[in-house]
Amino acid sequence: MDSSLLNGPALPPPDGIIPNFDDPPRNNGLGYGLLSMFFAIGTAAFALRLYAKLFCVKKLRLEDGLGFAAFALYVTYLAAAYQVLQFPGFYVHQWDIRVRDVSRIQYTFYVASNSYNGMIGALKAAILLEWLWIFNPTGTRNTFFWTCHIVLWTNVLYYSAAAIAINLGCIPREKIWDVTIADGRCLDQNALYLAGTIVNLISDLVILITPQKIIWGLNMTLKRKLKLSFVFVIGLLCCGIATVRIATTFSSSHISDATYNLPSLVFLGTAEMLCALLVFCVPAFPQALTGLRVQKLFSQISSLLTTRNASQQVSWENSRSSLSRKNGLVGQAEPYQRIDEVSLEHLTQPSK
Repeated sequence: MDSSLLNGPALPPPDGIIPNFDDPPRNNGLGYGLLSMFFAIGTAAFALRLYAKLFCVKKLRLEDGLGFAAFALYVTYLAAAYQVLQFPGFYVHQWDIRVRDVSRIQYTFYVASNSYNGMIGALKAAILLEWLWIFNPTGTRNTFFWTCHIVLWTNVLYYSAAAIAINLGCIPREKIWDVTIADGRCLDQNALYLAGTIVNLISDLVILITPQKIIWGLNMTLKRKLKLSFVFVIGLLCCGIATVRIATTFSSSHISDATYNLPSLVFLGTAEMLCALLVFCVPAFPQALTGLRVQKLFSQISSLLTTRNASQQVSWENSRSSLSRKNGLVGQAEPYQRIDEVSLEHLTQPSK
């Protein structure tokens, strides 16, 4: 490709706009803030689950290994997002980027796509395996058992096929990210990603609805049932994000300024992965908090604050009493008593 073309803008700018390759307008503050929040919440949630499994239950199962792989891919996705923050930045117009730099961005997006696909696939398998263990520990061949297995293996097949499509969507393979390769052919990547978001939403709904009948049929208090269904609320949030992501992916496919719209897809993808991670980790929180004696710590802090407040109240009362003595106010109840003893006859006698 001609060097002058490589050094030109990746997208023709609107009339009257001069490309700014060196310091284009961007909104990295929003990116750093949201991505750091996603990382902190996801890491804390996974650490609590890992603690519960290692030090409370003291047993790891297949779903824990899948969960660890999913968390590693979640971190990889965030690392790719941080790479975009470093260059070119978030919400940078494509005409402010040189053609030669687009391949670098495309490769980062390629890594993120693989991370997202692998993370969601592994996590959904882990969630289904865990629910089979929790709600059907004996392996009874009932409706719940077969539903979970059908959904599980359907997801395994789909996400495996999606991984193949992402990595072999172009021939030669390097054409996926290298815009300087003119020869070869590619699948319609926009259609592939849109189909993926739709399948994600459908499988999310099926996975969340499947255990609800069992949860509400359990012989336990309403409070415990509501706690179990709290995971369902997080899952509904995940489905809501997936729905918005479908709309955003569809609209982005019709917009030529891809780099400017990329951050919105990054935020939605990260939020969806975080919600899925919480669905997997939250059921282990009670065990982790009990093991860490958090409730006992809160009780001790509450007791300490109560004792301190009582001590301050007594000290305040003593100070007020001391001040009253100093001002000669203590012991003056007697004059008031004398008023009661004063004869008021002269007030009732008729005047002469």
